[in-house]
Order: sequence, then C-alpha cells, then structure tokens
Amino acid sequence: MVLAAASLAGELARARGISAGLDLSPRAEVLALAESIEAQAVREGGGTRAVTLHATAARLVARVWRTEGRERD
Repeated sequence: MVLAAASLAGELARARGISAGLDLSPRAEVLALAESIEAQAVREGGGTRAVTLHATAARLVARVWRTEGRERD
C-alpha cells in the first residue's frame, strides 16, 4: 500500500508538470498516465481526493488535445 501511494504521488507530480507545460512526453505516455490517474480516482469513490484526481487526469487530456488537436482526445 505504501508503494502504491508513493507511485501515485510520483504520477501526480509528473502530471502536474506536464499540464503546466513544463514537459510534454509522447502522447501515448501522457494518455496512459491520465488513464492511470483516472482509474485511481474511480477507486477512491466520491471524495475530495477523487475530485482532485479526476481534475488532474482531465488537465492532462486537455493538454494533449491543445498540443496535438486530435479528435479522439
């Protein structure tokens, strides 16, 4: 459980950097990261932490869309 929390914290830090424009990894990596964070949000349920996770994942997808503009995003 501690390892999972550390992994999530690392994912969130990376996601925040990408959404702020500090780094834009390849599209597939960013979308996989967004999907991972979104899955964690679903597991969290409906609390404040889940909302934060959903918003972070959404910012990643929005960043990819603004950068590449593909309809599927």
